[in-house]
Amino acid sequence: MGCNRLGTNHYFPFTIHFLVFNPDILYGSYFIAITDDNDKKKLVALPEDLADLVRINLNKFVTSQQFLNKNIRIKDVADAIGVRPYILSTFIHQTYEMHFNDFINMNRINFVKRRIKSKEWNAYTLEAIAEKAGFTNRTTFLTSFKKFTNMTPTFYIHLITQEGDDFTG
Repeated sequence: MGCNRLGTNHYFPFTIHFLVFNPDILYGSYFIAITDDNDKKKLVALPEDLADLVRINLNKFVTSQQFLNKNIRIKDVADAIGVRPYILSTFIHQTYEMHFNDFINMNRINFVKRRIKSKEWNAYTLEAIAEKAGFTNRTTFLTSFKKFTNMTPTFYIHLITQEGDDFTG
């Protein structure tokens, strides 16, 4: 009944094919596919209620400064906010137009900027600042700082020192 004499299932290839082209059966229908007029670019949108849930929980994650954890992974954050990693990744990509690591680094850089501006970290080296912000090395910190501020941390500190409370960067 469905098996040949070698014991293999005739329905197996059909089942695999069906599941590959209908992933919502396995994962639920979280995505709405949107295509442009030329069908060249396919965008995936999260339903509004799911996007709201992710937004609220991701804001709580950021507010609690969990992004300072050096070993943070998308799976950890997704588990903490109650969604699967691919849903979190889709939300971050749609909302912030960046990848997960860039999102984490952006929040770390904003954290660093606030601490530098408040003069809490005046006595720290760049390496110490990077470590306190959750970066694993100085190079990643410098690259991220420049990416999100268009200046080096040293120049940013110089501007804060020169312009004081009038600096808006």
